[in-house]
Amino acid sequence: MTATSRPLIMLVTVVLLAGVLYALLRLQGGQEQSGGDSRMLEGVQRAGSPQFDNYRSYVRIPQEQVKAELWDNLRGDRFAVVAGTMTNYGERKLEAVELKIRLYDLYDRVLIEHITAPFRPGAKTPRGDTIKGPLEFGQPFRFTVRIENIPEYWNPKKVDVELNGLKFADRQS
Repeated sequence: MTATSRPLIMLVTVVLLAGVLYALLRLQGGQEQSGGDSRMLEGVQRAGSPQFDNYRSYVRIPQEQVKAELWDNLRGDRFAVVAGTMTNYGERKLEAVELKIRLYDLYDRVLIEHITAPFRPGAKTPRGDTIKGPLEFGQPFRFTVRIENIPEYWNPKKVDVELNGLKFADRQS
């Protein structure tokens, strides 16, 4: 081994170690999924509000297209990834859509109820784009939500997703 090849070998080793460390951190932390804490959203209309109750039938989430998978990371943490599509068939533009996701156990009992707002200003889409504008008429939105701390007796074949809240881009009364 010559004196000039030693620094090159060290450099290659450091680059490889950095790449492996980056990959491990990425796998352990998981990628940021669309979804988030909806408690921060103001102006969301929920059940009991005339605006929500009158408009909810225009936002459709085909349950047969909702898919759930169990994932885990290198630390052994288990989490569910729930994906589906929602489409706004109404005339009003939506600034945010809040969903209630129910996960069931093997005996069809509700195991986890998770409320999230996958469509909201600044949220990331599953492709990594940032949401900038409202959900328009006829526009589909593909959502992916990560739910952590999943017990072993979760049944990924039974998942319900329903609207929990809407924030309208136009401020009609």
